[in-house]
Amino acid sequence: MRNAASKIESKLTLKLHDEMYALEARLQANPEGDPLIWVMPDQLACTRRPLRDHPDFEAYVYEDYLPAEAGPLVIAWVERIVAAGICSVICLLPDGQLRRYTGLRGMTDGLLSLYEKRGLEVRRVACSDPRHEHVEKGWLKAIKPRAYAAFVESPKPVLLHCSAGIDRSSQVAAHIMCRLREASLGMTGGGASEGCKGRTIQCLRTGAKGQA
Repeated sequence: MRNAASKIESKLTLKLHDEMYALEARLQANPEGDPLIWVMPDQLACTRRPLRDHPDFEAYVYEDYLPAEAGPLVIAWVERIVAAGICSVICLLPDGQLRRYTGLRGMTDGLLSLYEKRGLEVRRVACSDPRHEHVEKGWLKAIKPRAYAAFVESPKPVLLHCSAGIDRSSQVAAHIMCRLREASLGMTGGGASEGCKGRTIQCLRTGAKGQA
């Protein structure tokens, strides 16, 4: 049973990888477009960090700061996710990746403070970036259950994001979906609502077909 669950989680992760790469292309073409990928409609969405794909800030993708004039664009990005109905944010960014949002025009206190000022409930589950930091094998093992607990406790819909959405958010989102599936089948306590469980089953079926 556990092996089957792992295979489903892996398939969902690969599907989300594809969607994140597609989102990157869309945001590069239209930086003011919809930044969300709905993993579970009305429950869980994923995205890439604000302005990561904005062509005007391409030179800052791997820097630990953004220029002050980026502030209004970050604020506009947050307004778009609020307008889309997002109620909570689970942020996987570590300190170094959050630091780039400090001291920007109109949001001197940083990204998480901006989320809260716009009425979003914020839960941070800091997770190292394996592409830019040394991580031990299985580094996400401890992060996944913490992120799942944060999802269960957060008002829905929830937005989950890291930086690119590939190495961390995709795996964590797939784990959340699989944990909800287990809960819906009575395999764990789960703690999720019945509506959330039902949507998860439908999304899992769609995702499995998509990877066939």
